[in-house]
Amino acid sequence: MGDPLEHLDHHDSDLPINGFIKYNFQNEVTASWFMHASPSFSVNGWYTLNGPVDGEHGEFAAPAPACPTVR
Repeated sequence: MGDPLEHLDHHDSDLPINGFIKYNFQNEVTASWFMHASPSFSVNGWYTLNGPVDGEHGEFAAPAPACPTVR
């Protein structure tokens, strides 16, 4: 899976351009999420472009979980 947010409902944002055209962009995780950076070095300390998916303490409010180890 290349996009960790693709399994969620679309959390698109509208950006008005010249007051009448809207550009819809998809929420994406940032490099900080993939790099397990804590705190996030992205804008506003977020791990996604639009902030945490379900509010401040929701999904993607923290770095990616560690990958499981195989023994």
